[in-house]
Amino acid sequence: MAQTIYPALLFLDLANLPAVAELLRERLRQTESAMAKTGAIKEQLGTGLGSGNSHLMDHLIQVRQLDSRSLRRLLREVETGKIRAPQHAEIRQLDSLSTGAKQRS
Repeated sequence: MAQTIYPALLFLDLANLPAVAELLRERLRQTESAMAKTGAIKEQLGTGLGSGNSHLMDHLIQVRQLDSRSLRRLLREVETGKIRAPQHAEIRQLDSLSTGAKQRS
């Protein structure tokens, strides 16, 4: 999810919310499909998987579960129109925190 959705979230308040909702629904379907496929493969291969493979598949399923929960929560906010625009004072504060962190490193 991170590769494509994170940058768009920065401008969510400017977006066409019905179009965003449809894209989120599609992403949610893809995520849940991938999670189901991974789970089915893991179940089918069972103990034939090595420990590392089994842990990797568990990790992939957990990441997709997290993505799915996040997408559902975001979709609810988009569908209900509960999207807030960033407040300029808070953004300036983030910038000063970022500048301070760079000076300390």
